[in-house]
Amino acid sequence: MIRDNNEYTVGLNRPADFLVNIPIFIKKIYAIIKDMDILNDKILKTSGKLILNKREQLDYVFNLCFIVPVAEELTFRGVIYGQLRRGFGPWFSVILSAVAFGIMHGINIHIGYALICGFIIAACYYLTDSLIASILLHMIFNIFGSGVATFMSIEYFGIPREFTSECMVMVNMISLLVMPLAVIAFAGLLSIKRKKVKEAKV
Repeated sequence: MIRDNNEYTVGLNRPADFLVNIPIFIKKIYAIIKDMDILNDKILKTSGKLILNKREQLDYVFNLCFIVPVAEELTFRGVIYGQLRRGFGPWFSVILSAVAFGIMHGINIHIGYALICGFIIAACYYLTDSLIASILLHMIFNIFGSGVATFMSIEYFGIPREFTSECMVMVNMISLLVMPLAVIAFAGLLSIKRKKVKEAKV
């Protein structure tokens, strides 16, 4: 991993290398997402219930909440964003990596959610200079975005549908309450980042 202009980048040394090698990066992450899509096809009936065996169901939830965030952050922030920063400004790179993140999740109802999450996570990476921070934030999005609901839909645990619905309402309420705190945290990180940039210029 190379430290360059106060940004973490991975791999290549010239801006043009990003354009030449982006198909390789996309192919790697697409393979990961495709594996998850194959599981998705097996998972849902018209009734919306999981039809995998218990081990497959738990593996799916674990991968969704923990493995996929690590793989996607290494690709989209560690590689794609890192290479974009070699040729573009930070916020333009944040937007481009978020668009790539959204597109790779498919042109469907999830693309809007993926675009927003991609922008927030990329901004977090830029403001904190920490891949660990972006990975943890991505895990939080996946856990509350679909991990909890998917886990509760596993028939093996026999969780009543009414309890599942009430729990998801509670999760959504918590998410709404956390949003103001997230905005304050974002403003604080942005302020710290600006101070660091000014100090670096002095």
